Amino acid sequence: MDTAIRMGRPKYTDEQYQRVRAGLLDYQKRYGATAQALADEIASATGYQLTLDGARKRVDRFLKNSHRATDDFVAAVETFLLGVLPIDFEEAAKALALFTLLTHRTEVEPRKLSGLFHGRMRGLLTSQDTPELKGGEYRSWHTCASSLPATPLIVTMQPIVKSQALLVEAATGQSDWGAPPPDMTPDKAQRFPDRGVAMNFGLRGLVMITRTFTEVQYFHLDIVEERPLTLHGYARADGLYPPDSPRAHIPFNPDYEVELVRISRVPVN
Repeated sequence: MDTAIRMGRPKYTDEQYQRVRAGLLDYQKRYGATAQALADEIASATGYQLTLDGARKRVDRFLKNSHRATDDFVAAVETFLLGVLPIDFEEAAKALALFTLLTHRTEVEPRKLSGLFHGRMRGLLTSQDTPELKGGEYRSWHTCASSLPATPLIVTMQPIVKSQALLVEAATGQSDWGAPPPDMTPDKAQRFPDRGVAMNFGLRGLVMITRTFTEVQYFHLDIVEERPLTLHGYARADGLYPPDSPRAHIPFNPDYEVELVRISRVPVN
């Protein structure tokens, strides 16, 4: 995700940073690419501007871990690596829809949910309680909304021919924007949108899954209003917490509350 706000976080964690660096190292070893060749490929694939004389040095320093690279550079590398992963998002969407769709359990055709959505994500905080009971203890968790500003979110959903699935692109804005203004467009938000898929879930809901090189995000959204079409639900990010964090072992507790309002029926390409 873009560096300004990566799903509500200000920058890459050390673990995420090293995961991206390891991915580029693996790509370099697999194809025998020089630092200059990598710089050229990253710039070509993402449009990220690297100065001609400094590009090789910047990539080389990143690979050697001799200097901490800027977050915008790491975001460009992450997007490049996601692009070279052998993922066919359209085929993945079709397969997931075939696997999960219960036609008798849905009231909404997925293609009717396509369009451009503006919305927001609000971070959720979860704390652990361990009340004592006779014969032992059990762990319980309490979740509440963060006091930090909500993060503006732009989502486009496009239908797939002969499928009950949707292709998704999602991009976050800057947290101090508050609610997205009516003229908010993807060029004003994160530079490299996350890509993913969506399919029906339940009578009036959908599951949306997006991914970057370092994270997979799961959204469970329900239709709460028809005019304008409004979706509300929760999101969970796999990869948000380090493996040794107790929070990482609560698979169904959400990290964000999400609301999306359709602005246009025609997605922005």
